[in-house]
Amino acid sequence: MIRLVVEMVLALEAVWAVILFVLLLGILTILWRARKASRSAADAQPAIQEAIALYLGGSNDLNRLQALATTHRRAVESSILSFQAIIGGTPRLAELAVNLGFVAQWCALSRSTKVADRRLAFAKIAAVAHAPRARQVIGNLAELGLKDVDEQIRLEAARALIFSDQPAQVVLVFELVLTGSPLLRLELAPLLRRHAEALCATVIPRNLQSLGTRDLLNLLKILISWECSLPITDLSVLMEHPDPKVRVETMHLLARVPMNPVNRRTLLLGLADRNAEVARAAVVSVGRLKHAEAIPQVTGCLRRDDESLAQLAASVLAAMGRDGQRALQGQSGSPNPIAAAAALHGLMLAGATVSQ
Repeated sequence: MIRLVVEMVLALEAVWAVILFVLLLGILTILWRARKASRSAADAQPAIQEAIALYLGGSNDLNRLQALATTHRRAVESSILSFQAIIGGTPRLAELAVNLGFVAQWCALSRSTKVADRRLAFAKIAAVAHAPRARQVIGNLAELGLKDVDEQIRLEAARALIFSDQPAQVVLVFELVLTGSPLLRLELAPLLRRHAEALCATVIPRNLQSLGTRDLLNLLKILISWECSLPITDLSVLMEHPDPKVRVETMHLLARVPMNPVNRRTLLLGLADRNAEVARAAVVSVGRLKHAEAIPQVTGCLRRDDESLAQLAASVLAAMGRDGQRALQGQSGSPNPIAAAAALHGLMLAGATVSQ
């Protein structure tokens, strides 16, 4: 009996040894083939890059590229995406991806049940979404991607919509950015800058009047972050907002919009705002605009018994030439110690002497 058990154990060990040997042999074969394929793709890279460069240079002969895509598909795909990252949005390169079937392949992958596959697919789709030919293949996939449960996929889908330059799709992304996570705002807000003028003519004025406080603050911060002139003609409604944070951001934004009568009046209201932070923001905008008409109101900020506000107002007045310095001279002998000290500091910054 014992002998039988020993023979059975030895037989099982022999079977396991064979199985392990077969598995090891299979793994080694896979690794060898992978290395061989990698070496082959690496060897083909110069030919692939040369063929793509010739195509970008105007050649319409796809035979060589199609042959390379048959034998080294991943290498060709990788090279197209690398060229795209280097030279930017050229439709011809995106059309090559369409012609070789890559865009259709990415669109199919975007419907995968695996999150990693969908992320990869939408990242590649975003790289070519600027080209009309590619958009014909992509269809409404990017819009569907905005509703994906995965935030990274929503981000890549939004990139694709921004690069498509289609107004309705850009608005969808803009609304997502307003209500989405800080990551989405950080990544997408700079990309929306190219559409600033169109958005200011359509969706932004409406949102300035209708959004809740949190989303309104997001909107104002996005507009300020664009650091460009914005054709917004009326910000007066925001001066009635009960949250001083909204009024502060409004003052910062006024430095980037036309100084028409409505916005000029809004800026002056900010200088007189009961909240010192709002007044400080308004003073900063006056300084950026060099808005001489606001000198009396900025001078009034010297007398509000707020030392930091007074110092800031004096610095702005000092930089506004003779009129600003004249206002400082008038306050240098003020019975208000904060105003007098700030005025003297401003005159010192301007290099002016104090009138006796």
